[in-house]
Amino acid sequence: MSASDSALPEELWRRILEIGIESSNFNYKDLCCLSITCTLLNRLSSDDSLWSSLCFADFPEHQPPSSSCSVSSKWLYKIRYGKVR
Repeated sequence: MSASDSALPEELWRRILEIGIESSNFNYKDLCCLSITCTLLNRLSSDDSLWSSLCFADFPEHQPPSSSCSVSSKWLYKIRYGKVR
């Protein structure tokens, strides 16, 4: 059974992902792995707010981009990860 076949509403799946990141139980690999499981989780795991939270958690020394910035947080995470690791 995939997430899209589940009886859980999309908002609950989104909150599960948020809690995973907030509690440091999910990392970037987890989000990437979830994204290939089904269409729903692919869409949800690509959400900019999740990547922004993950970016801030993993790279606290970097300021989050301003709201007027058009660069995605996922892309910024990838750049910062490449420089640090």
